[in-house]
Amino acid sequence: MTLLDTIPGVARRSAELLLAEVGVDMGCFPSAAHLCKWAGICPGNHESAANDNSDKTPPNYRWLRGMLVQMANAAVRCRTSYFASAYRRLDPRRGHKRAIIAVAHRLLIAVYHMLKQHQSYRDYRASDTGQRSQSQRLKKQQVERLGYQVQLVPLTLLNHRCRA
Repeated sequence: MTLLDTIPGVARRSAELLLAEVGVDMGCFPSAAHLCKWAGICPGNHESAANDNSDKTPPNYRWLRGMLVQMANAAVRCRTSYFASAYRRLDPRRGHKRAIIAVAHRLLIAVYHMLKQHQSYRDYRASDTGQRSQSQRLKKQQVERLGYQVQLVPLTLLNHRCRA
């Protein structure tokens, strides 16, 4: 329970229900993909020649899938989490429902690895921000060494200027 409480968007009640449905022992699932297939949260893929015929998820365990979708909706509300960034990346292309299913799929993969390795949740997006800003500073210094002047402008200002 304490491991699952570290995930953004997972409350105590949803962690209890998830453990009741899935269990604590992940030894019966060879991989996270097997758990997602069993839970019915994996993306459907039916190809014949070059035609993609279906994107529906399998209809297994609708209670578990509904709970995972609720957890994904809550995880998306935490703006600085990895799940929110994945949702923001997928929503414009795929739509809200498919993006939420994709976030629920990633959430279940994280749960599998946490229960398998007995480690708490680590948000990779939050841990990479310092490295990204450091690499951006290095790139700015490299460009300035070439003799150019660099001024970093926030992305929101650029978007605002393009619309005008």
